[in-house]
Amino acid sequence: HGESSARLLTEFALPVPDAVLPERPRSYPGARRLYRFGIHTGMDLYANDAGGLGFGSPVSAIADGTVHRVDHGYVPIGAVAFDAALAQTEAQHRTDDETFELFMGRQVHLDHGQGIASYYGHLNATAPALRAGGLVLQGATIGTVGVTGTSAGAYGYTDGAHLHYEIWIGDRYLGQGLTLYETMRIWQAIFE
Repeated sequence: HGESSARLLTEFALPVPDAVLPERPRSYPGARRLYRFGIHTGMDLYANDAGGLGFGSPVSAIADGTVHRVDHGYVPIGAVAFDAALAQTEAQHRTDDETFELFMGRQVHLDHGQGIASYYGHLNATAPALRAGGLVLQGATIGTVGVTGTSAGAYGYTDGAHLHYEIWIGDRYLGQGLTLYETMRIWQAIFE
């Protein structure tokens, strides 16, 4: 709406200490997810993006905000349910909203005001003190890195543990409608 995304997000920080943005286009919003006939709507950070990042690493709020959603009571999906969800996406040639939620696993959503929100997925755990409607400060631990909602999580492994997080401005994820390289440049302008 005529606002510069980089200007709106100038005070935002990466959710993992010492993280750097990846050079892999497939980790950015807008990358295709062929296994589920969908589009990636967030950023994936792996161990090579942040020294020491792995299963159970703390995840921080990227800016001050209000907790909109926290999945304290999340029940992990098993292999049968995960495989059925994949089969459904293949049959439909798309990932519907309910299945997308399943693939996101345990989540925390924060509202940062001005129509800006951040979502964190695949979490192993959520910070016990978080409550919907509660305030969090930038840098506060909101959860830990996990594999919930992924094939590894469904099959009981921790391989591939990573943080998936999204930034939304209004009803669009940061980078929606742009090429991957344009999206990478916007994320770099904000976080580097």
